[in-house]
Formats: sequence, C-alpha cells, structure tokens
Amino acid sequence: MTIRSNDLARLAPLFLAFALTACDGGSGGGSTGGGTTSGGTESSTGGESSGGSTSVGSTSEASTSEGTSSGGESSGGSSSGGGSSSSGEGSSSSGGESTGGEASLPEGFEDTLNEAGCADMTVFGRNPDDSIALVMHIDAELVANAALAGETYQGTHDFDEFGTFSVLVGTQVSFPVCNDVATDETVIEQDWVATAGSVEVTIVPVPNAPKFGTQGVATLQLSGIEVTYDGVTEALEDISFEDVAVGWLPG
Repeated sequence: MTIRSNDLARLAPLFLAFALTACDGGSGGGSTGGGTTSGGTESSTGGESSGGSTSVGSTSEASTSEGTSSGGESSGGSSSGGGSSSSGEGSSSSGGESTGGEASLPEGFEDTLNEAGCADMTVFGRNPDDSIALVMHIDAELVANAALAGETYQGTHDFDEFGTFSVLVGTQVSFPVCNDVATDETVIEQDWVATAGSVEVTIVPVPNAPKFGTQGVATLQLSGIEVTYDGVTEALEDISFEDVAVGWLPG
C-alpha cells in the first residue's frame, strides 16, 4: 500500500493516540508489573521478614540454647562448685585422716586377759596373742609385809599413791614383765599411762613359803581407770585379777 504525505498528515493524530495508548498501557503494565514487582517485593520482603523472624527466632532459640548451655555450665559450675562436694569429700578425708591418726584401744579387750604376776609386786593381764597387756606395779612391799605378819592385807589406793599402771600395745609386750630373759621380739608401739584409777588390793600370805618362791596370792580390783597416749585419753572397764601368785622372783 502506498501512503501519501497527505495521508501521513491525516494519520499522524492516530499514531500519536496509539502511542499515547501504548504508553498508558505500558504504564499500566508497569503499574501491573510494578504491582507484581511490588507484590513480589512485598512477598519477597514478607519472605525476608518471615525469614528474618525465623532468623531472629533461630537467633532467639540459639540464644535460648546458649542460655541453656550456659545454664548447663552454670549447673555444671554448681556441680563443680559441688566442689562443695569435693570439699565435703576433703572434710571426710580430713576427718578420715584425723580418725586414722588417733590412737585407740580395741573395745572390750579387757575381757580377754589372762593374768599373771611376780615379785613384790607386779600383776599383769595380757590378751591371747600378747599384743596388749595391762601392767600394775606396786612399790610398797605389801607381799613381804603380809608374809612377815602372817596376815591377809587389804587396802584401797589410788594408782599414783604407790605404783604405776599402764597399757602396752605392740608385739609380745608382756614377755619382759616377769622375765629375766631378754628378747628382740618385744616391740612396744604404744605405752598408755594411767591418769586416773584406783586399786583394791588383797594379799593372802603363803605359810612357810620358800625363799624365792610364791610368798602370797593377790587379788586386785581396778576401777575408774583412765589412760592417755599421744594426747588421746580412754576410759577402761573395771578389771579384776584374781588369785595371782606373787612374791616369787624371776630367774
């Protein structure tokens, strides 16, 4: 088709209108596109916002998790600070060391003693394996006086009045007490010394006794006994030694 210049002059307004319409359409399209874009942006922003919330939520959860972890650490710290517990164990141990460090005598050992005696006068009682012995020394010539008088002697005295009382702990502790033979097997690990106690003594003389033989028979009732070793004091049960041969000399 041939278009003349006159025709162009007539068609120009139409082209202008079409162009304007096209621009409006484009603008509307842009508006739509913008809407879409905007919608997309909103959607995207919403997504981001949602993602941001999620991200913040995650952060919050991470924070909570860290808090929990921190709480765990704090709890662990308490547990560690249950170093209190460790401390408690230290006390217990310390207490263990304190108890283990203190000397003590076996409970009821007084009931297992076998008594013996000699001279004027020593009386002792030892347990079956001779690891513990109670030893009473009396320096008052009670046996000789009773034998000389031919009469029974009876009297009550405090330990510190005329003698000594001790509890020996170790190995073969009583062996040297009434023996003139030395041995290297006796080991005295503890020597508990009486700080309180009294003894009731009865001595019955033996008539016509040989010079170095048994001069009398002694019975001792010991009571109120307290003994001390290494700063530790223990109270003992009352003890009786009955019909013990005394006055004879070892050798």
